[in-house]
Amino acid sequence: MLVLKNVKKIDNRIEADFCFPDIDVHGSVVYDIQKNQIDEISCKEQEDLENIYGIVHLKRVLEMMVEHNRYPETYTYLWF
Repeated sequence: MLVLKNVKKIDNRIEADFCFPDIDVHGSVVYDIQKNQIDEISCKEQEDLENIYGIVHLKRVLEMMVEHNRYPETYTYLWF
């Protein structure tokens, strides 16, 4: 499960805090809408940011927000 909080669209960026509550991983992300990529990401529990658990899901959720032009302040995403 992925939870995004404090989601804000500012110009061509999405800023949000994220957490994977099932494994207690928390961080923040900045997504560039024009480049379609994550520009900044930080995670206290994991130094190897390329291998953050669920990073693929995080990027997909941000892409869906852009696709539907909806940026809710809080968003929960489940996968199996």
